[in-house]
Amino acid sequence: MSDATLNTENETVTQTDEKVVKLPQSKIDALINESFGKGAKKANAELLSELGVDSTDDLKERLSKVKEMEDASKSESDKLRESIESVKADNERLSAENRKLSFDNQVSTVAIEAGVTERELFSHLYASASNQENFEVNGFIAGLKLDKPFLFGNQTPVKPKVDSSRTDPDAVPQNEKAAKARAAFA
Repeated sequence: MSDATLNTENETVTQTDEKVVKLPQSKIDALINESFGKGAKKANAELLSELGVDSTDDLKERLSKVKEMEDASKSESDKLRESIESVKADNERLSAENRKLSFDNQVSTVAIEAGVTERELFSHLYASASNQENFEVNGFIAGLKLDKPFLFGNQTPVKPKVDSSRTDPDAVPQNEKAAKARAAFA
């Protein structure tokens, strides 16, 4: 009436009221593996049936083909991605070139209208001045005509206007006053 189990290294001894059964561990392992093996084979067969393949070798072959197709697809998508990146880079380069050409066209138009003969220096001065706040083209041109007459082909220096109302011997020319006023607003 009492059950007892004794486990030794190689043998398991099970004792019941009626008899004692002595089995080696390898025999018990074989019985368990056989029992679980049948269940595993049945589960494997059901899974293969659900997947629509006859054997694990067929399944491996199909998975291999799918992987090859994915790899080919990845290389195609990589090619497309590189192509897109190249087109984006070209677009940005062309946009920057377009902005530069538009600015150069604007500078040339202003230079022609103002009668500028030294266009390279004028372009540099215009680019620097146009980045400032409150930039006004007509004021910029008027200031250049006073400060840099050579830009307009005038090689003779313009005499500074002196405020004759001042009796101070250190009278400040009018164009210097204008330059100081422009500097104060810049």
